[in-house]
Amino acid sequence: MFFKRRWFKILTTLLGLFAFVGYFAFSTFLFPPHEDDWEFDVSALVPRDVDFFVAKAALKEDFGEFPRLAAANRIQRTEAWMELDTSPAYGAWLESNGIEQMLAQLREGLAQIPLGYSPLDVFGGSDLALAGRFKGQSIEQADWAIYGRLNWMGKAALGALNYPGLIGLDGSGLVVTEEEGILHLAGGQLSQDLYVARILDVGVLGSEASLVRAAVELERASGENSLYLSADYGDRIETVRSRSAKGNEVEILLDLRALLDNLGHKGTLPDTSSERFLTAFMGRVFQIPACRKVMGVIGFDDGVNVDLHGTFSSEEITTAQRRIYGRDAGFGHEKVMEKVAIVAPEDAVLFAYLEGPIATLLEEVLASVDPAMKSNLADAFRSTGRFPDLDAVRNHLAVSLHNRLALVVRENDYAKESKLDPATGRMEYAGPPNDGQSVFAVALITWYSDEGKLIELRELIGQSPAYFGLEGRNGDTGYYQHKVGNYDTREFWSRFVPGTGVIATMNTHDQFIISNVHEMLRDIYKTTTIGGREYPRLSSRPEFIELMSDTVPSANMLVWMNPQSARKTLESQAEAWAREHAATGIDWGRKRAEEENKLIPQLFPGRGRGQLTRDQRDKLNVAVDPILKEYRTDFIKQRIPDLVREKQRQIAYGMSCTSFLAMIQLSPRAFSFSMRTVIPLPE
Repeated sequence: MFFKRRWFKILTTLLGLFAFVGYFAFSTFLFPPHEDDWEFDVSALVPRDVDFFVAKAALKEDFGEFPRLAAANRIQRTEAWMELDTSPAYGAWLESNGIEQMLAQLREGLAQIPLGYSPLDVFGGSDLALAGRFKGQSIEQADWAIYGRLNWMGKAALGALNYPGLIGLDGSGLVVTEEEGILHLAGGQLSQDLYVARILDVGVLGSEASLVRAAVELERASGENSLYLSADYGDRIETVRSRSAKGNEVEILLDLRALLDNLGHKGTLPDTSSERFLTAFMGRVFQIPACRKVMGVIGFDDGVNVDLHGTFSSEEITTAQRRIYGRDAGFGHEKVMEKVAIVAPEDAVLFAYLEGPIATLLEEVLASVDPAMKSNLADAFRSTGRFPDLDAVRNHLAVSLHNRLALVVRENDYAKESKLDPATGRMEYAGPPNDGQSVFAVALITWYSDEGKLIELRELIGQSPAYFGLEGRNGDTGYYQHKVGNYDTREFWSRFVPGTGVIATMNTHDQFIISNVHEMLRDIYKTTTIGGREYPRLSSRPEFIELMSDTVPSANMLVWMNPQSARKTLESQAEAWAREHAATGIDWGRKRAEEENKLIPQLFPGRGRGQLTRDQRDKLNVAVDPILKEYRTDFIKQRIPDLVREKQRQIAYGMSCTSFLAMIQLSPRAFSFSMRTVIPLPE
């Protein structure tokens, strides 16, 4: 018994000694196991002057078995993913970028992590951030640093870098040096030098020493002068994030001005000279190069939710934009629910509302219109003898309308106008002649202050059918009058109006409504004035109410979309779109030259292309034209099915979103953008 007690005491003493020596060695060479964690957010280690910053909390919760997302199974059961997964473009992208090989290498690397840990267990699973400064002419040249929370294994791994010889790094050619608590890694398989520091439980890895050194200095100053303690971060990120249920949105900061300067971007963005009206108009209303820093959060709970705030460079804002962004412009939630969204039917595919100086907006609209169309329109008004140019027309309208506009788009499910043909006994189409395109029903709603001027303009167009391309049946002028309730409506028939062949207008007691479907005027009027079950309004739609309540409190512009309501029309437009684009992508000049080179030796032996006379050139054209025409026909016929399928895929992607709401608040100095979407995933 005595010997047993003696051996027990010796063993206990040795174990205690080993534990003490081990603890001392571990604390000295790796890290103190008892040390505290960094008490602030990782952004408290990021300097305020960075050009970009992205951070995410609770990142580990977003993944199942890394790198597979936790929601991957649900995402893969959506129609959008199944369409993407089977698309040739996606398969080609996977192959050209070697994605499968990269994933295989990643799986091999993950298998080497001890104890079954994933990278997010070791580094950044609870907090991960990326920050840096732009440099050079490409994003790849930027200086960057990654900040992440570490577990004990991550701390030990960084501690072991101080002893490269003990862990076998010397043999790989990697050189590790230390200066003021920062490790410099160079050589080996590294494509660039790296700098590493550990601040309690936060590891910092950077491509440039100053960012890593700044983190060490900010730790000593308890985060003073850090991004985290800046007023902008508190107002634009911390406050917004705290309102959400989980508080784990992606945090974003981006200096757009610095990015564009470093990329060498010159010119406008969006392009104000674009041939596309919407692109040119948006470029005149809002310019990305005028923005400075943008800050905010992006969440992914049941969809994509965005809250961003940015500032403008005053010298980059145009005079027109300054007027549009006027200090007094804007509307709140109460006005939207009680006065604005009541004009739109509940089943609207798109509803947009804008408040701003109508004269300036009309000026920007005219500046964005295709020059040929603008010239034709100017000629038409000039021919009436009433207006010398389009500026005069714009001024006439501007003094007639209030500074707000609404746009409503819905499925064109209205019955076509028809009447009984006595000769056949059948109901025949009796509406305006048109090109038969499948189009949406669209209505533009304005609020007027001078009805007389609107009536004057309406009558001027209606009484000048030849100038404005109006055309009725059986030689009629194409200008007709109807009644909706107690209000007169007017129809302008023209083959130039896609799909419907008509523009219809109506003046209510305070609204001026324009639509490409006459029956839609009645819908808008009844929805606005009656509502209820018979004419349900967008303002009573539960999804609209829910998303609206979670956006910025006031705005200049509102956009609502219900993509799934647009599916029928979009799919019917797919083939027309395919036919329009089927012949693009061919260099017809080169193709003609190829065919000519084949025929010249047969038709004109011994002659070269530059030696042909005018008569010979004419004969060559006569021979080549049918060949090119046949080639074009066959090419289009073969390409249309693929283009239709591609358009159907794009439609399927859009259908993944069931509701979309965006609110934009603009002022001469800053803007706020709030977007809410609902993207349900299968259970």
